Amino acid sequence: MNRHRKIQTLFLMVLILMTVDAWPSRDDTKENPLPLGDGPNECSKLCNTGHENLNGGECNTHECLLVLFGEDNLNPGRRGTKLWIRETGEIAEEYKDTITSAHAKYGNWVLKFKSRPFVGQILCEGDKIPYLDMNDELDSVKELHEDHPVCKTKLTVEDEDGTKKTFDSSNGLMNKFDKGWNDKIVKVVSYTGNWKLYKNSKWGGDVLYICEGDKVTTINERIIEREYKKEISGVQRLPCCGRTWKSNNCDEYWHWSDYWRDHY
Repeated sequence: MNRHRKIQTLFLMVLILMTVDAWPSRDDTKENPLPLGDGPNECSKLCNTGHENLNGGECNTHECLLVLFGEDNLNPGRRGTKLWIRETGEIAEEYKDTITSAHAKYGNWVLKFKSRPFVGQILCEGDKIPYLDMNDELDSVKELHEDHPVCKTKLTVEDEDGTKKTFDSSNGLMNKFDKGWNDKIVKVVSYTGNWKLYKNSKWGGDVLYICEGDKVTTINERIIEREYKKEISGVQRLPCCGRTWKSNNCDEYWHWSDYWRDHY
């Protein structure tokens, strides 16, 4: 009798192991996520509020998460402002005039500002932004469930020693968060998308626009002629060409939803 029970127990254990092994582990799906898209075997979301099972796999195991900071600091500790945002919504009134920095931990986001209701800032998953485009004016945030084109833009620069660095997001506080490159850039090596260079930190001083289609040689000539060589303290990623901002329909380029047009 005991022998019969042992055989049954062993059979059940083997069956359970076979069943578990047939499904992908959470770690496997994180390392090998399904591709983004609208097809039958593609994920339409960059983040969600739980698990989105698709043909035995998971599109994303993370909640959307945007971390907001105050006092120009991405790690303020216990005393500084620090908010965890997980979904579209308006920022609490007591924090609207204190937010200066952000980390898009999971998902892409759009940040809306009080003084620019129809223009916002896109944050791509992984972006750590020391100084927002509009400081102390954050009004609301929105989850952006798409692989936005601006998230693929890059700017590669070089110092006088020939060392290269590639920016893939904005940094308006290079004197604090990228000291090794503050006032060290001498030329642009390559780029995609649209950018804006500042002589002073916190988006201050003279500016130089880099627009998609500009020749690298022309950009570097401007850097020399306008005395930006070793004078750049801010690098800003733009969704469209800043030189023609008023003529470009940036609102359309950013794919704003009807939600924003109806509420702002």
